[in-house]
Amino acid sequence: MTLRHILLLSALLWTSIADAQRSRRTGLIAPTPANARLAVENSHAALDEASWTAGLDLRCVGPTVMSGRVVDLSVNPGDPSEFVVAYATGGLWHTTDHGTSFTPLFDHETVIFLGAIAVDWEARHIWAGTGEVNSSRSSYAGLGVYRSTDWGANWEHMGLTGSHHIGRLVLAEGGAVYVAALGALYQDDEPGQRGLYRWTEDAGQWELLLDGTQVGRPAAGAVDLVVDGADANHLYVALWDRTRRAWDFKEGGPGSGVFESVDGGASWVRLTSEEKGFPAADGVGRIGLAYHPGARRLYVMVDNQNAKPDDADESEDDALEAKDFRGMDAKAFAALDTAALSRFLEDNGFPEDADAESLFARVADGELDPEALGKVGLALVESDRVQAEFMLHYLVENFPQSNARAMGYLGLAKLAQQQGQYQTVRDWLIKVEKEVPVHPHMNEAQLLLGSALTKLQAATRPTIWASRLCCATGIGRTSC
Repeated sequence: MTLRHILLLSALLWTSIADAQRSRRTGLIAPTPANARLAVENSHAALDEASWTAGLDLRCVGPTVMSGRVVDLSVNPGDPSEFVVAYATGGLWHTTDHGTSFTPLFDHETVIFLGAIAVDWEARHIWAGTGEVNSSRSSYAGLGVYRSTDWGANWEHMGLTGSHHIGRLVLAEGGAVYVAALGALYQDDEPGQRGLYRWTEDAGQWELLLDGTQVGRPAAGAVDLVVDGADANHLYVALWDRTRRAWDFKEGGPGSGVFESVDGGASWVRLTSEEKGFPAADGVGRIGLAYHPGARRLYVMVDNQNAKPDDADESEDDALEAKDFRGMDAKAFAALDTAALSRFLEDNGFPEDADAESLFARVADGELDPEALGKVGLALVESDRVQAEFMLHYLVENFPQSNARAMGYLGLAKLAQQQGQYQTVRDWLIKVEKEVPVHPHMNEAQLLLGSALTKLQAATRPTIWASRLCCATGIGRTSC
């Protein structure tokens, strides 16, 4: 079978799979309605009572299982030793001794999957929003919002059963409760309950204030929100437009963005756009918010799914690469653009004092071979770390007692440092100290060691070795 036949069969197979996935849309089993999911609790209770194990207390004896990701935390402002922790799949836990011991508060509800919590520490009331918002395949749907007025002894279901995943829950001044509901994970064609909701004691029901339909993206839900502590009518909300399938996850879309209201949610202004410096709409993913009311400053963290744009000032035609230095003599080096050489040195991790001006001078004086720059770049800054490590081991094993061997040792030290393996860094530096002769023409080793030392100086254990080598070889000059 030829390569052409293999490619043709692969294309046909991929087309068949895609058609099958599309056809499944018409034959899917309808999602279980929210009320039916909520009624499961009564069904389970009836089964428990009829079971032959009724009345028998069971406990887990192992093996140990993880309780899931921490999704939210609330600390008693009057006593920081007391706090409540919410887990993605492990319920709600309370401690009064700095976390030395914990008591579960949410073990007997229909679900224990949590996304957000809010605590009124004065009244000792707890609100819990179920269903985490990480949008992984293991992010299980919740059943809305629960409230406890007796510190977790009993819980009342407060609604939003169709929200599935809740990103933030805020108790505002005046008794209002705000919920950022992300909505169903796999049902972007079902409206469900997505967006920002508000509940008040007087209304006794949830009011939708903002959702994706207002920006033309019904699948977008609310993932985070901020209520201004100085003005409860001042709100910020982040919407997230994402699409999950069993075989795919589109992590961003045009419905994602940050919105502001100054009238309690009656009207909204979209703050984020590409014209204002925000990433392009189609690639905006999950957004996190934080607000400083005193400075009136909003901080936004965004999962930017857009490809990094090309910089017109740093085009591929002008950018220097390690291979450009192969066979380069002093005359050709002197003709290099200063800005381009500076970018090469910065991008490839050369020491700070190895700037363009000093290197021009060292090459002109015959102290430095321009080709050494390329060798260092190839050995240390390959985008593929495995390839770089292979090259460095090759130098060590095949060029004993030479400058190349020194380059290998020092390169391996830097790779180890990048992975936080400081004991290994120390071992490689010891080998350099013992095996590398000190002479003024070890250009490759000098540049390589200087580059490694730049990133090693902040580490505690390698500092002594770095300083000794620096002084012994005169490398790094001012930086050491």
